[in-house]
Amino acid sequence: MKKILLGIIIITLTLSFVGCGKKQEETSETDKVSTATLTEKTVDGLKINNFSLVYEDGMTNIYADVTNENEQSMYVKKIDFTLKDEEGTVLGNFYFYIDKVLEPNSPTSFQLVVSSDVTTAADAEYVIITE
Repeated sequence: MKKILLGIIIITLTLSFVGCGKKQEETSETDKVSTATLTEKTVDGLKINNFSLVYEDGMTNIYADVTNENEQSMYVKKIDFTLKDEEGTVLGNFYFYIDKVLEPNSPTSFQLVVSSDVTTAADAEYVIITE
């Protein structure tokens, strides 16, 4: 009986020590988090600022604030934008779908999610679509 009890204790202690080892974490490309912020620009009276890119879990969240700096209300269907890296290479063409009237000096926030890492963007070119 003592041998069985001793055997159970040894097995229990062995299993508990094996489970205490430090597990090495694996890092994959989708675990990477990177961010970028682009400079403020004004196009056709619309100020686009707080433009940021956050890549996490295989997706890039693109955020921006848009403010109508014109004296009149302005209908905007969408804002097309092209992201480029420091060398001027196009990373992608995207758009914020707005489809509403923007009142003067009233900032509006937008978000877009894309399935690639575009956080190497250093510049954006914008086209305001009003029709």
